[in-house]
Parts: sequence; structure tokens; C-alpha cells
Amino acid sequence: MNWNIKTTLGVFLSAAVLLVLLDGFTIIPVGQVGIIFDKGRGVLDEPLDTGIHLKIPFWQKITMMNTQLQTYTMSGSNGEGEVYGNDSIEALTKDGQKVRIDMTVQFSLSSRYAPRVYEEIGIDYKDKVVRPASRSIVRKVITAYTSKELFQEETRSAAEATMRAEMKANIEVKHLVLNDVLLRNIQFSDIYLQAIEEKQIAEQKIQKAEFEKQQALIVKERNIIEAEAEAESIKLKGEALRQNPAVIQFNMVEKLSPNIKWGILPDSVMPLLDLKNMQQ
Repeated sequence: MNWNIKTTLGVFLSAAVLLVLLDGFTIIPVGQVGIIFDKGRGVLDEPLDTGIHLKIPFWQKITMMNTQLQTYTMSGSNGEGEVYGNDSIEALTKDGQKVRIDMTVQFSLSSRYAPRVYEEIGIDYKDKVVRPASRSIVRKVITAYTSKELFQEETRSAAEATMRAEMKANIEVKHLVLNDVLLRNIQFSDIYLQAIEEKQIAEQKIQKAEFEKQQALIVKERNIIEAEAEAESIKLKGEALRQNPAVIQFNMVEKLSPNIKWGILPDSVMPLLDLKNMQQ
């Protein structure tokens, strides 16, 4: 009986020692830090880096926090963002047009400030800080631009830069590090896109009409120039005929009998005619 008690006690003590030993070690994987919560002192300021560490068994609890580059995507495409379904950001432009924005925020957690983030915000800092800050800043920035301006790549780049600057200031106060803000897509309403298309068609028609008008003016000017040139030619020809009446006789004879071969002789010379040909 005593042997059984001793054996049971020995097994229990061995198991307890094993549990203490196992709970006295913690392994921190690459890309993470360990946040130490001590039941007596609370969250300790110094996090645990990658590797094997000792801790007080059952008195200290270790929570892993990711320090690698993280992304938070809000998109209108199902399954593309952090939230399933249409999670794009709805905003109003300066001219009152409703648009939907797809964007991605790239950020990371500084290992130095990880204990403070854990204590002040918790491990769900994406939902508590990154998401609401992103959506609020996007809506604010978009209101500074008209819908027409947002069609231009240069304007989009400027809007993206403003979002990046404001986002950086916002989340770094919460001890997070912003890496980048990517404005991935701006979707306009179907009604607005249809209005833009109709406007473009109207502008193209106006441009076509203006082109045809210009072409007509060019043709008109060319006809006037040609008519003026022809009138000048007739005028010059008339003056030449008045100065040389023999040319008129030549034109008349040529029209009457184009096959007759002749020439103009001086006034004192008698023309020689081919009587044979004339008889025939």
C-alpha cells in the first residue's frame, strides 16, 4: 500500500516538475516577438526576440505578436480583402459624385513598441487602428478632388501621396509603422460613367462638325482662288487678242478645219496653196 502511494506521489511530482520545466521555456519564432505578461507587474517593457527564453512557470504568460510586413486590403471584389464581400470604401467627391475606393495599407509592428501596443490596443490593432483610420482618411482626401480630376493619373498619384502622409501620422501615434498606401482602384457609378460617355460623344460630334466646317472653308477659298486665277487668265488672254487680231483668225481657222496646214506670211507675200489637195 505504501509502495503504491509512493509510486503515485513520485509520478505526480515528476509530472509537476515536467510541467514546470515545460512552462518555464518559450520559443519565439522568426518574425515575431514575445510579450510578457507578469501577474505581479503586468506587461513588461522588454519583449522577447527570436529564440528560446526562460520565464516564470504559471506566473508569466507569453503572447506572440507579428513584426513582419503586414497588409490590410479593402476591396469591392469578394475574397480579395480582409472582409469577405464588398469592402471597398465609399466616398463623395468635391462635386458630389459617389465613388468606391479599393486600397491596400502596408504596415508593420515595431518590436520596440510591441509591448505598448499590446497593452494599449491589444493584438487586434488591424481592426482597431488600421481599418478605421484608412477609411476615414480616404473619405476625407477624396472630398478635395472633383470626379473629373480623379480620372487623371497625376491627380490620383497626388491623392495617394496625401493619404500616405495622413495615414503615417495617424497610425504612428499608435506605435505602428506605415510602409505604404496603395490606391488600387476608383470605381464611379454607372450613371456617372454613362454621362461621361455621352459627353465625350457630344464633344466628338462638335469636333467633327468643326472639322467639316474648316474643310468647307478651305474648299471655298480654293474655289475662289481658282476662279480669280481663271478670270485673270481670261482677262490677259482678251488683252492679248486685242493686241494681235491675227491670233483670232488663227483660232477660227483651226476650229473650222483642224487638218489644214498653214502659216501666217508677211503682208507682201502671196500664199502658195496646194491646189491638188484642195480639189480632193
